[in-house]
Amino acid sequence: MNDTRINRIKKLLNGKKVGPWHMQLQPTSRCNLNCRFCWRQTYSRYKELSDKRWKEITREACLLNPHEITIVGGGEPLFRNRLYEKMSELIKKNGIKGCTITNGTLYHKKLAEKVVKIGWDTIGISIHGANASTDNFLRGHPHAFQMTMKSIKNINYFKRKFSSDVPILLFHSLITRFNIKEIPDMIKLGGNLGIKVIVFRMVNDTPKKPKFFIKKSQIKLLEKKLEEAKKISRELRIDLQLQFSLEEIKKRFGIKIQQKKIDKSVKKGREKGINIACARPFSEIVVIPDGTTSPCCLFCEGKYSSTGKKTNISNFLENANEKSLVDIWFGEKMEKFRDLSKNGKLPEYCKIACTLDYRYLEESGEIYNK
Repeated sequence: MNDTRINRIKKLLNGKKVGPWHMQLQPTSRCNLNCRFCWRQTYSRYKELSDKRWKEITREACLLNPHEITIVGGGEPLFRNRLYEKMSELIKKNGIKGCTITNGTLYHKKLAEKVVKIGWDTIGISIHGANASTDNFLRGHPHAFQMTMKSIKNINYFKRKFSSDVPILLFHSLITRFNIKEIPDMIKLGGNLGIKVIVFRMVNDTPKKPKFFIKKSQIKLLEKKLEEAKKISRELRIDLQLQFSLEEIKKRFGIKIQQKKIDKSVKKGREKGINIACARPFSEIVVIPDGTTSPCCLFCEGKYSSTGKKTNISNFLENANEKSLVDIWFGEKMEKFRDLSKNGKLPEYCKIACTLDYRYLEESGEIYNK
């Protein structure tokens, strides 16, 4: 049987011991930028495990034999650049696919050469504007755009030098009320930089008083710009991924939508026989900077929110500074999470905190293909 996310889920459902399909390691919550919509605007948490423990965690992660390990930040993972290098080396030495989610500002020449030489697989760059003015405003730094362009130039230089196809470069971009007009230009920018995949998500914002989420009056403009972007992406052969539903956004604004016939391909990732509330407890584990672990980064973050405390999410959280990742993955709390999902339920906090993009990936079935 092929090793796929779905097949690993099936094995766990049948009581077999298999590791997660994907693991997310967050070594730091610190950052060199100050994105205006980031969670760091509302609270800070800088308690972080030591380099020594993070290297041990990386080795433990490899023992679970995941398909992919993503090094990402609650802040910017390259902020701890030496640790990032060591973690990357360990992952590739164990033959595991490696991905980084980064703001892309800190790839100096030496580091760019390193990631190309070790065969690092993917670098997803969080950039939110097609020009310096918009991107620097949204990312809260006067030179964020320029620094990212320099990093991409450095990586592409060494890819050419060593005739390497990796790392594959992606854009991870948030759609806000300030950058809708630039959506097509983001595709053009990606084409000029050798970007292979562009992922658009809707910004997460305070529901009651949103500062960055699009306005109701911008819906038609959003639809128009997305159609333009789709056309350009086809011409440039860029894989454009939209991790949100326009219908869901319209519902948020109380706009009536025409009911469509169910498209059989919508849940293309989910196979018959898999009827679980969420795939993540069966396919993913996340470790945030202080060692807190769960199947989802949003759930881990709930540890620091009053809502998380009220909904008793501690009943599902473990800490990688106290137990090995192997023991956590096969442990009682993770099994409790899976049992709820099997029965079509989730912890109360999930219903409150799950974001549009996470819900879209699950409901559309796209998560099963990730």
